[in-house]
Amino acid sequence: MIALNKTDEAIKMLTPLQRQSPNNEVLTLNLVVSLQTAKQYQQAEKILALFIRTHPEHVLAHLIAIDLYKQTKNKAKEHAHRAQLLSLKGLFRKASQEMGTALIYAQSSLDQARYSASIDLYKKQDIRLSALQK
Repeated sequence: MIALNKTDEAIKMLTPLQRQSPNNEVLTLNLVVSLQTAKQYQQAEKILALFIRTHPEHVLAHLIAIDLYKQTKNKAKEHAHRAQLLSLKGLFRKASQEMGTALIYAQSSLDQARYSASIDLYKKQDIRLSALQK
């Protein structure tokens, strides 16, 4: 339906289904993409944030988040999700650098603290990975 430009119909169909099965990855991510396509960014972000909280290693969810935050011009969150995606690939040094970029754009002290903690974690993971590779 999304590909057929029937976004509103997709949202009407997917919303009750996703409420019945909130852990269904396919329903949830299709609803998020539909909402994003309809420029209902706040609702898309709310559903996606809850999904990522329970599925933090879901690569596609992070890709969708990167696209969502790019569209909404939220550079801090865009870079933070890009960093998380890099960390899932084991690219901790790059993840740390990307999270540093997110830190530059972060406006709230809570986000700044969260991003700083993530940088520290990525640096530690990079050291551990390097030690394993020797």
